[in-house]
Amino acid sequence: MSTKLGYIAGILIFALVVTLPPIVGLFTSNDILTMERRKAAAWPAIPPSFSEIRNLPIKIDSYVNDHIGLRDEAVFANGMLHWLVGSPYGPVLLGNDGNLFRTNYRILDLYRGVFRFRRQAVLEERLEEFQKLRDELAKNGTDFYMTLVPNKITLFGEHTLPEWVNKKVHTPVLLAQYEKRLAEMLGRRYISTLNTLKPYSGISIYSKYGTHWNELGGLIAFSEIATRISDKYDTRPVNIQDFNIQDEKTSDDTGNASAAGLWGYLKNNLPKLKPKAAASVYLKQTKSGVLARSGAAYQTYHFVNEDPPNNLKVLLIGDSFTLRWHATVPTYFKETVFMHHNLGRIDMKTLNAFKPDFVVFQMVEQQLSRYFRFRPS
Repeated sequence: MSTKLGYIAGILIFALVVTLPPIVGLFTSNDILTMERRKAAAWPAIPPSFSEIRNLPIKIDSYVNDHIGLRDEAVFANGMLHWLVGSPYGPVLLGNDGNLFRTNYRILDLYRGVFRFRRQAVLEERLEEFQKLRDELAKNGTDFYMTLVPNKITLFGEHTLPEWVNKKVHTPVLLAQYEKRLAEMLGRRYISTLNTLKPYSGISIYSKYGTHWNELGGLIAFSEIATRISDKYDTRPVNIQDFNIQDEKTSDDTGNASAAGLWGYLKNNLPKLKPKAAASVYLKQTKSGVLARSGAAYQTYHFVNEDPPNNLKVLLIGDSFTLRWHATVPTYFKETVFMHHNLGRIDMKTLNAFKPDFVVFQMVEQQLSRYFRFRPS
């Protein structure tokens, strides 16, 4: 009798598990746009041709997954479980203080020393490409400065990620290999933003849910660049008090949270749970004369300061991290141009037409795993 009741109970439980999600789904809706930062799958249209009928079951399955059942709750529970135990979830590591860290672009391998150059000759070959750019600029008497920006995990991982992540497989890591040789090659014209930013790793200088530094982190890094430039040029020191610093409940750089399926929850609840850790910082320019524009990192931007502190023209070649310099750095020069490095395909026509006094080359650590090859265009 007890065995029979067990079978019946098992069947009822199975039926409940199968039928409960669609039943609940009839009376609720999944907020996929908020939770996962994407549009929910639409009901498939009638296939226009016989050959496309085979894709119909997949499209119907996607619609059912997005609209029927407890998808929000399942995605959130899965993400939170990984967050609590500090383990990878897709391309994201979830820190125990709420910080999210990307693991693609070999970021985790770079951090742990898995990806590095075992032969010095390989490093020298990569460095030679930067030397070619420096030599090309020197033909027109243009000075060259360079800085490497640490990945977010390099600054904050030690304090928030589990022990297995922080255990280095090999040392020195690739960033340290580059920094040692660049300091020997360029002297004071190589600026280590890692050393500049480390003392500030206890405050919000990178996006909590994204990859990039915020405007405050970028400004702190630029403060050291400006100091090195002042060895030769008439530049004023960076004063953070020139800008209006405000707290912001959520970050505008949400790629990590979207990838983890946690954005909707973090946006609505994390400030309540962790009010001190949740605030990120952004800067609002208080001086007139420079209009900061947002846009794609691969675009070229030219800023003209109507009330310049000097007559310097600077060209900054870099990646998406330079976007957080738009509202601040142009206030320190007469003219400022931002250009993407495109892994070496440098627009020399624009550069030579602008005739900068000096060039600052910036590259984020994660790009070091890729091959920068100087190809003037």
